[in-house]
This record gives sequence, C-alpha cells and structure tokens, in this order.
Amino acid sequence: MLAVDGSQQAKRDSLVPKQHVLHDYTAGPYFPPSQFDLVWSCEFVEHVREKYVDNFLRSFASSRKFLMMTFAGPGQPGYHHVNCQPMGYWIDKVESLGFSFNEDLTEASRKISTPGHYKNRGLLFTRT
Repeated sequence: MLAVDGSQQAKRDSLVPKQHVLHDYTAGPYFPPSQFDLVWSCEFVEHVREKYVDNFLRSFASSRKFLMMTFAGPGQPGYHHVNCQPMGYWIDKVESLGFSFNEDLTEASRKISTPGHYKNRGLLFTRT
C-alpha cells in the first residue's frame, strides 16, 4: 500500500504515515517504487489544473489490474475545483494509459458503495 498526497495535513493525520508520500504534481510526475493491483483516486482530479493532468496519470499507470476514481463534472461547485470535466474526458485520458472503462463493474461497484463521491461519480477501469 502507498498513499500519495500533496497535503502536509493529510500526511500528518495519516493512519499509515510510513506508506504516505508527499508529492506536488505541479512539480512533475511521481513514479511509485512498484506496481499495484489497484490505484484509487477519490476527490483529487478536479483539484489539479489541466496542464498537470499527465503528471498524475503517470502515477495512475502503475496499476497492473484496476483503477477506480471519482471526478467532478462541469460546473460542480467545490473548493479549488479547477478541472471539472465530463465523464468522457476522464475515460479517454485513462484509456490512453492502457485501461478499459468497465461500465458493468462501475455500476455494480456504485450500487454497493455507501452514499458519497464514488456512488455519484465513480469510474472503474480494468487493465487491457
């Protein structure tokens, strides 16, 4: 397990501080030391300006099997929402990494999710 975050407070409050890395994606990509079966991104992508998207996509590509993420759609209010994009934008970006959007697994995982971000705007991709 590895957590990557740009927030000092998140690292300070982390339940896994030794597996928590601070990284600023405006400074460049972060390359995890190994691959993982699952990359999970929740409440993140809409907070990073579009010109830096490729930096975090390089981290997302470290998944061998699955990528699950949330996103904020166009016009969705929220603090520092600087890159609110439609679902198709994120599907195209993630599929360019060698993943396939899995609509059936997305719907199934949303159904069993608790109310919140993933239930509303979660996406599930599988490595192709």
